[in-house]
Amino acid sequence: MARKPRLGAKIRRLRRESELTQAQLAQRLMISASYLNLIEHNQRAVTVPLLFKLGEVLNVDLQTLSQDDESIILAELLEILGDPLFSQGALGSDLTPDDLNELVSQSPIASQTILKVYRAYQRAREDIQSLSERLSEDSLYAASSHELRTVLTSIRSFSEILHDNENISPEERQRFLGIIVKESESLSKNIDDLMSFVSAEGVNRAVGTRPPLDEINDFIQLHSNYFESIEIAADNLVGDAQFGSYDRLQKLIHFASHELDITIDIGREREKYGLVNYDKEKRILHLSNSLPRNSLIFQTAQIIGRSYCKNIIEELVLAAPLTSDASREMCRDTLARYFAGAVLLPYDEFHSAAQSLRYDIEQLQNQFAGSFEQVCHRLATLNKAGSEGVAFHFIRVDIAGNISKRYDGSGVRIPRYGGVCPRWNVHHAFLTPEAMNVQVIRMTDGGVFLSIARALVKPGTGFNAPRSHYAVAIGCEVSNAGELVYADGLDLNEASLVVPAGTSCRICERDNCGQRAFQSILHSSAEEKAASAAE
Repeated sequence: MARKPRLGAKIRRLRRESELTQAQLAQRLMISASYLNLIEHNQRAVTVPLLFKLGEVLNVDLQTLSQDDESIILAELLEILGDPLFSQGALGSDLTPDDLNELVSQSPIASQTILKVYRAYQRAREDIQSLSERLSEDSLYAASSHELRTVLTSIRSFSEILHDNENISPEERQRFLGIIVKESESLSKNIDDLMSFVSAEGVNRAVGTRPPLDEINDFIQLHSNYFESIEIAADNLVGDAQFGSYDRLQKLIHFASHELDITIDIGREREKYGLVNYDKEKRILHLSNSLPRNSLIFQTAQIIGRSYCKNIIEELVLAAPLTSDASREMCRDTLARYFAGAVLLPYDEFHSAAQSLRYDIEQLQNQFAGSFEQVCHRLATLNKAGSEGVAFHFIRVDIAGNISKRYDGSGVRIPRYGGVCPRWNVHHAFLTPEAMNVQVIRMTDGGVFLSIARALVKPGTGFNAPRSHYAVAIGCEVSNAGELVYADGLDLNEASLVVPAGTSCRICERDNCGQRAFQSILHSSAEEKAASAAE
């Protein structure tokens, strides 16, 4: 099922450019004015038939109406408004979501400028905090400070001796001067080391640049997590390598060696190479044999992808709105991983299986020999025109609540600053490791979503080696829940089963939430307060 776009701000702008009132446009669309008002405020999604009707009435093509970065800008503006910065003094803000909608619609350049300034502020704040922590705790700084004081004391002492004693012999004077010169050289070196130490934290990073992960997440969002050219390349590789479901690793190793001159070494030298290590000069991929077989296949397919569809990846990277070399390199890795997922889980075969198995993740794991995360991520990429799957969102968090992967395919808003709402089951999953956690949540904008989450553990490099703990969750609008096996036995209309949730505390309007950590900047309407109390 295709994702229903939320295009409120754009529709409102196009309506005003056509000099139409809400009532006039609603009449031409043959819907109620109240329903159009909900659409313009992103409280209702636009159906495909209505999208075609809008294009006809407003005399614009579907490309113009397609969802672009406006929704991303709006979501980010709303989120940064939750920063305490905007509740202090002259920056105190009474802005509402409607005000921000209006700003994005009418002044997209001004909106982007606000975001750029905030990012600069955020990066500067992070740099100051990081530097402060390092200066206060790092042993190198402490040692350097002590050494500087020692050297300065020595220089001062010998200088005072030379100054206060005129009767010092020429030999002694020369010796003291030699000590001062030597200590001065030491002082210069210590200062150089200290400056290097300070700059290592990135104090001099370009102001206003965005973290690579944020840029990559937005890049994926703008492409709806689907890259047709890479899908075609993956299908071609599957055909060229001629492998079936159960011998893919050996076929990939053979293809890498004979077609791309890449050696795949699966060995026990974990201490030397870790779990995964690629030697670019020697073109050798070292993989630990402690990795699960699906990870071995994935890593092999990923390194093949960097060479096999290099030109395709470069074309996508060059066209992407990325601001740094680090972002571009991360984008290449991301697209190579996308390629690997498409090789392991070929689109048409996987899409057909997902529908017939009603999106049962464990059964899909068994059929395609993939990991839980690989299957979930692939489910969120089923956006091929004419062959769409259920529109899923995807999120991965670590045990501290840090978001490392996110994709909003269902329409739910996933925060980019700070952690996600603690009521989401992606957090609860850690309490029941390896168990499937099913949840129905209602967001503050009225959207209701079915979410499936599971806690996972990445293997270490051996006995006593640290393991990585994280949780993965996918979800869809509750209107699509009937297509999933996870909705069986659930009364989706039962209010007691629905968990009231939000995006994050500072932009959540629920006044009676027992999990609230910060005061919200938003104020609920009387109707919303009543609904929240009823929940």
